[in-house]
Amino acid sequence: MAEINPPKYDKRSQVYNVNPGRAVMPRQPDMSQAHTSEAKIWDTVTAGLGVFGELFEKSQLTADKVQAKQLLAQKIKNSQENEELLGLHLKDTDPQLIKTSEIVSKFKNHELVIGKNRDVEIKRMPMPDDINDNVRSLIDQCLMILMIMSGH
Repeated sequence: MAEINPPKYDKRSQVYNVNPGRAVMPRQPDMSQAHTSEAKIWDTVTAGLGVFGELFEKSQLTADKVQAKQLLAQKIKNSQENEELLGLHLKDTDPQLIKTSEIVSKFKNHELVIGKNRDVEIKRMPMPDDINDNVRSLIDQCLMILMIMSGH
């Protein structure tokens, strides 16, 4: 049979270092500047948001100018193509088919066709409906300047 031996404990006494109690309480942190520090943080955050807002506004204006420039380039290209088509095919068109009173309405409604066999369409490029007001305003200003410069 097995023998059971009780464990052997080390019976030496241990010495613990203890600091004597303090008569003075630890100093509380100085909170007199806490509100001004927080205010400085919020001032910095607000200033940063102001800078971000200005950058966003400038980038939006740049994006509007780029979009207006692209649309104007497309519109000018469309006008040049229409001028070429009119120059080439208007002389072959039967005068009875082109009435001065109807040309503008047909052009606006994309129904103006010319040529010997009435197979050449003269189409105007409409402005997209989804452009914002700033882009539309920039385009209108440019078109007004172009009209003034061309003498119309």
